[in-house]
Amino acid sequence: MERKIIGVDLDDVVFDCHTALAQWHNRNYGTNYSRSDVASFDLTRTWGVSEVEKDRRIGEFIESEDHHNAQPVAGSFEGLSLLCDIYDLHVITARGEHGRSSVLPWVEKHAPNIFKDLHFTGRSHQNPNGFRSKRAACEALGARHLIEDAPHNVIDVADVVTSVLLFDTPWNQGIVVPQNVTRVYSWKDITQKLVR
Repeated sequence: MERKIIGVDLDDVVFDCHTALAQWHNRNYGTNYSRSDVASFDLTRTWGVSEVEKDRRIGEFIESEDHHNAQPVAGSFEGLSLLCDIYDLHVITARGEHGRSSVLPWVEKHAPNIFKDLHFTGRSHQNPNGFRSKRAACEALGARHLIEDAPHNVIDVADVVTSVLLFDTPWNQGIVVPQNVTRVYSWKDITQKLVR
């Protein structure tokens, strides 16, 4: 029997990006905020900077030890380990292909032998033939489910998958979601919904 496919976002679903990013940004740019203060997916609002400056700072963070040493989201390895016994798991991240060199070592360290493949949908000159969106990735892979935290991705993908599990974060509160989207609060919630 063919195994069903689940798309799994990376940042703030598996990789605790915003916690590490806030610590790094506070130390390097004199800010004083935490992950719980990020009320919008758009970091230009959180940092009060332009889009170009936001991208520059994120690039700087990705090259830092803070990024390299970021921790997994609580319970993610245990949850993913359960799911990979039943499903084929694919990372579907909005990072560009140029991020592979920083992501792959982290995934191999914290989630070895879990994912069938990693798909980078972000803008990149190095990935001209890659997926242009998470929606396109889910469609091409035949993903039945997506685990995601970004509101715009949840809404975009909802009609091409059976269900979307919206990982609860400060930046996805108060949004109206399609009927097949379920908010989850932990990896235990996720496995309870997907392991039957």
